Amino acid sequence: MGSRIAPNGCLSTGTNCPVYDMDLAKAETIATHGGVVAKSIPELARTANVILTCLTNDEAVRSVYTGPEGAFAGGRSGTVM
Repeated sequence: MGSRIAPNGCLSTGTNCPVYDMDLAKAETIATHGGVVAKSIPELARTANVILTCLTNDEAVRSVYTGPEGAFAGGRSGTVM
């Protein structure tokens, strides 16, 4: 879903849009539309003002947001998640 949302959303406005996917090839596809590939969730969280996720289930949500390598751990104050 993210590969459809990003090009029609933040990337269509020229906004800096960091992207992350466990499958690097998917993230690089979005980067061809102007996104900047983050190598990890913490890197994404440090560089994004807003984090939008398209995840498959509750376990995936917990793994992306919580824990030592999650977005909550790496996000800046004021980041919208």
